[in-house]
Amino acid sequence: MALSKNPNLSSKDKLLASADFQFFSVKEVAIILETSAKTIHEWIKDGKLPAFKVGHPTRLTRIRRQDLEVFIEQHIKGRKTVN
Repeated sequence: MALSKNPNLSSKDKLLASADFQFFSVKEVAIILETSAKTIHEWIKDGKLPAFKVGHPTRLTRIRRQDLEVFIEQHIKGRKTVN
């Protein structure tokens, strides 16, 4: 059974375990980082978390997996405060 389909994993673990994801939505990143979508939008606005817009007219925000991993290394694992 693939890790992302394991019923014993949390939503956060399922998202992180899925190697197929190269891009995450704001909601998915909020789940992974255990914070609110509003906080993720603030970090993006402040330039702390790189993101880009796709689509028209909804202009969805997406975060690259690589950028999220760097953010986690710098701000979460490094115990730096993000705010």
